[in-house]
Amino acid sequence: MVEGHGAPVCVMLPGYTQSQVDKSGLMDMVSDDAALIMAGGHGATGDEAEPLDLEAAREFILEQRDKVSAFAISSMFGTRNASHEIQLRDLVNELSGKPVACGHELASSLGAPQRALTAVLNARMVPYIQKLITALKQIVGEHEIDAPLMIVKGDGSLVNTQTALLQPVATVLSGPAASVVGACALSGLKNAVVADMGGTTTDIAIVTDGKPELCSDGARVGDWQPMVEAVRIYAIGLGGDSEVAFSTSEGFAIGPRRVVPMCLLGKEYPWVKERLLHQLNAYPNARNNRFVMRLESNEEMLSNLTPDEAYAWERLGEGPIELDAAVEENRHLARALARLQRAGLAIYSGFTPSDASHVLGLSEHWCKETAEIAAKIWANQLRNLYGMGTWPPGMLCLRVRKCMSW
Repeated sequence: MVEGHGAPVCVMLPGYTQSQVDKSGLMDMVSDDAALIMAGGHGATGDEAEPLDLEAAREFILEQRDKVSAFAISSMFGTRNASHEIQLRDLVNELSGKPVACGHELASSLGAPQRALTAVLNARMVPYIQKLITALKQIVGEHEIDAPLMIVKGDGSLVNTQTALLQPVATVLSGPAASVVGACALSGLKNAVVADMGGTTTDIAIVTDGKPELCSDGARVGDWQPMVEAVRIYAIGLGGDSEVAFSTSEGFAIGPRRVVPMCLLGKEYPWVKERLLHQLNAYPNARNNRFVMRLESNEEMLSNLTPDEAYAWERLGEGPIELDAAVEENRHLARALARLQRAGLAIYSGFTPSDASHVLGLSEHWCKETAEIAAKIWANQLRNLYGMGTWPPGMLCLRVRKCMSW
């Protein structure tokens, strides 16, 4: 959610106006033809405002069912009367069998734009949590563990897997919520500021009198604020896998884009080191340190790839592709790889705080040598491409560490 990725979804909005849709921000997550503002909805008393346009809904569902992974539905005053959302959910089940996220099942507050946003965010997360739970069940079975599998919610409580599958958005910030509880238990403190840094985000919470504060108005994650009760956490796109990128104001900035650390890439694919040495001995360009790998395998997105994108996806199945080499080999391939990355199907590698920690000797679980070469390449880029002067790799890594401490 922080990176703006998610499965392709569409949304049906009975009784909404265009201004409400614009206010919600959900059009930043769905294409123009994937949102249907339609007749229907209810008034504040729960009385029907106008009949539901089932014919328009049927046509829309048939048009979208092969393009999306899930449907979102939010009806005006659906929390007062959910009948229109239920009718549309039944119609989606009949015509497509795809997962459905209904606003009235996710939030009880009246704010229509935010409830619509919550339904869309929920639908976008369904395929991801399905894969997660399927993998977890397989691992539990392989270890012959006879115990129920529970999922942590954003407020620190537990739900079973069936509930989590229906309402995955409720698990937003579940990791930080568990970390807050664990930090207080381990430290014995009743008043604390807890910072939880992962691969993608740093999440900060305040604990007072032994209890973390909850945000009933919705947890903010990056640019989004779905109607989900969760531990009040400030989440920023800054983690061990955050990209160290050029910035005109500060020289470089960290995050919010997540990339594969070069030290991890070098450990998994030793041949990468040779290609990095080749880059180091050549004149630097913006594609240095950049390899492309598969990230997700969403069936609906893959079925709608262009021929160039399908070819790029097939090539990625053989392993990482060096972006610089792809540009020299076939520019159509390079452009297709970039589109796969923007769609969330692929991920770039890049220089990260994890690499800096390997260079400084603070970490040693991946490949230090690859991190050291990548640091030299990044220093060359700063000097030759961006005019940032001479940066010894060690000094550069100390600066990255200082930025992380801020």
